[in-house]
Order: sequence, then C-alpha cells, then structure tokens
Amino acid sequence: LNGIPIYLEARNGNSNAMFRITNALRNSIELAESKGLRIKLVRSDAAASISSVVEYLITKKIDYVIRAHGVFAKKPQGHLKWREFNDNTKHVKNVADTTIEVNNRDIRLIWYHYKFRSNRVGSKLEGQNRIFGIITSLEDLSEEEIIQLYNDRGGKEQVFSYLNDLGWKYMPHRSLKYNTVYMLVTLLTYVFFIYAKRFLSRKLSFIKENMEPRTFVKKFISVITKWSSGRIMFCTRHLEYAPLMGFT
Repeated sequence: LNGIPIYLEARNGNSNAMFRITNALRNSIELAESKGLRIKLVRSDAAASISSVVEYLITKKIDYVIRAHGVFAKKPQGHLKWREFNDNTKHVKNVADTTIEVNNRDIRLIWYHYKFRSNRVGSKLEGQNRIFGIITSLEDLSEEEIIQLYNDRGGKEQVFSYLNDLGWKYMPHRSLKYNTVYMLVTLLTYVFFIYAKRFLSRKLSFIKENMEPRTFVKKFISVITKWSSGRIMFCTRHLEYAPLMGFT
C-alpha cells in the first residue's frame, strides 16, 4: 500500500505462480481490513487470472485489473472490432473492448496490440507484435485508461529490486522456514528504509525520495581519498553532514 508491503508468504522455488494465490490474496486483504483499511482495487499480472480470484474479488466488491491468461484469454468468436489506440504510448497500436462469459458472469476483456520489449539483450521477441488481454471490473474507464492503469503496476515491482539490494537476491539457508524469517526481517528493514528515505529527503539535499538502497547507503559512506602531486599530499571527503545536526 503506497509502496509499503503489508503481506509476505514464502513458497518453494518450484511452485507455480498461481499456487495458493487466492489464499494469499484473501489473507492479505483480511489483514488490511483487520487494521481498518479498505482495499478498493487489486492489480495483478496473469498469475491472478483464475476464476477463484475473480469470484472472490466480486464477492468482496473489490475492483480488479488483471492480465488475461488461461480461460480468460480465449479469444471470442468472430472478428474483433479493433480501433486505433488514442494515447501517447508508442508500443500499443490498437485496442478492442469485448466481454467473456465465465461461470455465468460477463467479464470485461480488453485486447490490445503491443510491440514487445524485452529486458534481455538479443531476445528473439524484441520488436515483435503481440496481443495481450486485460480483464477488469471497471466499466466507467476507457480502454486507454485501463491499459495505463495496468501498466502502472510495473513501477510497483521496483520493490523487488530494492529487496534484492537488501539481501533477497540470495537466500542464506536451504530451509524454507529459516529463509522465511530472513525475508521478514529484510522486509522490516525495507520499511524502515522507506520511512528514513522520506524523512531524510526533506532534510538533506543529497537524499532523494526515489533512491535505491545501494545508492542511499553510499551517500552515508564518506570515503577518504588521497593522491600526491610531487611532495604535496591532498585529502578530500565527498559529503558534508552539517544538516544532520539540526535533526530533532
């Protein structure tokens, strides 16, 4: 919520992304509700594109925006009524607004042509035109707004990059229960990092609210460097911490 993780569940590394996802979603929502928070929207990748998740969200009257997969990704019979995508996103070309019936419910399904971008150098998929789908309960938003809302999810996944910086990249133990404890402690460290970063960014000019953990830590390591020019020796330090004296 607002960049702060509220729930964690460890699984075996060989588990499918959909494994127990309905239970995990239910547990996280119930945890939030127990603290007086109301979840209005769930945004997820294709791992949550299963009927049990959608049924649960409909029952809870929670809106959803989920990448279509499996039964939800079946293309409707007949020709799709494509139209040009009216937005500044260069990688999306056309969209089509349809519905699909699942468990006697009509689910809104938005298709769009997308020019694939890969993070892997030399990927054979780079630049290929592909068709993606999004299922959603939001009826009052346009196709462009739905696609933008879903794509904003990518920025939230930056959390995993931050957690890898803090130690999630390599687990310290072969036992799942010990690694779960390690992940929980690391997650608490991350939450402290978020609040510390937000506070310090208002006090110190060299601290930015969008800093990654590795950059943040380097700002507080003052390395003494020295070099000589003939018989003269120079010593420098990189940062001035005078603003820290004004903390309350």
